Amino acid sequence: MENENSNINKIFNDLVDFFQREERIVPEEKIVKGWRDVENRTETNRSRRRHRIIAVLSASVAAAVLICVVLFPFWQHGGKLAPGRDIYTFARESSLDTDKLVCIVPGCDTVRIGQHRANITCQPDGSISVNDIQISSAHSTPSDKDFCQLHVPAGDRAEIMLADGTRILANSNSHIIYPHSFAKNRREIYVSGEAYLEVARDEKRPFVVLTRDFNVKVLGTTFNVNAYETDSLASVALVSGNVELSSAVSGNVRLSSGEVAEINGGAIGKPVRADLSPYVGWTRNILAYQYESLVDVCNRLSEHYGREFVLSPEVADIKVSGKLYLKDDLDALLRAIMFVTSVQFEEKDGKIYVYKK
Repeated sequence: MENENSNINKIFNDLVDFFQREERIVPEEKIVKGWRDVENRTETNRSRRRHRIIAVLSASVAAAVLICVVLFPFWQHGGKLAPGRDIYTFARESSLDTDKLVCIVPGCDTVRIGQHRANITCQPDGSISVNDIQISSAHSTPSDKDFCQLHVPAGDRAEIMLADGTRILANSNSHIIYPHSFAKNRREIYVSGEAYLEVARDEKRPFVVLTRDFNVKVLGTTFNVNAYETDSLASVALVSGNVELSSAVSGNVRLSSGEVAEINGGAIGKPVRADLSPYVGWTRNILAYQYESLVDVCNRLSEHYGREFVLSPEVADIKVSGKLYLKDDLDALLRAIMFVTSVQFEEKDGKIYVYKK
């Protein structure tokens, strides 16, 4: 009996391994093929035992398919043999408890940037510079398994020029993870926060942005991804070209130029054509908002200036429209908001309180 159980367990493990070699929910014909491959390896000389094994196999197939459905997000993002698994796992395990603009490069000391802006340049030879200061020398074999990190706190911004020519602008409160060198057949980065990307076209190597709840796959295009892990709602705004969004909840959804899709808990909404300025204006230091609640506008100001806003209930849902130039000092912006609304701002104990006049 012990030997028989061992064989059954081996059959189940072989079957699960088969499904784990797939990168999506396995089609029925492949399930049948995998089932037959395993069945051919079982002993068939004892009819009673064979029936028992087939019964277990049937349950195992159902269980394995259920595992594929239930664990798809983990295989897609962090599980065994899924694309992006390494960088996603690294992202989930890494944590940076700092309020400084920080760049981490494998084999180098952590670079704490004493400015509110950073320009990072990655060369094909593996060398990396920050604000024109080289922090990593050339490597003969830069690896796609060594991950660089960029942490951008509230009030700061950063720009990364990757070795393939892709340009990334990272907004405040963002964490970007990217390999020291891209793989031969795929380019992947991880974004927690907000980033604007101008992706260099490479037909042989699609570019994939991984986030907590969804992926964005492109060949070469310009788009904005907003995926703060503290927010339930995320978005992708496509400036040019085409992109493909994917999640375990919604499958694949394509966006065309000028469209925006919102993602809520992994559920990708229907793409709609929209004015993109509220989504990409931050890259030009413009905060554009159209009939948005005052609390949302204050949240975005908080991200940019690193200040905490406390709104009274009677003003939080006031709808406002307009544009603010984010290079102005915060006091000037608050005076502009007070001029067109019926609210008052007051600074107290390091916080900014907002209440009705």
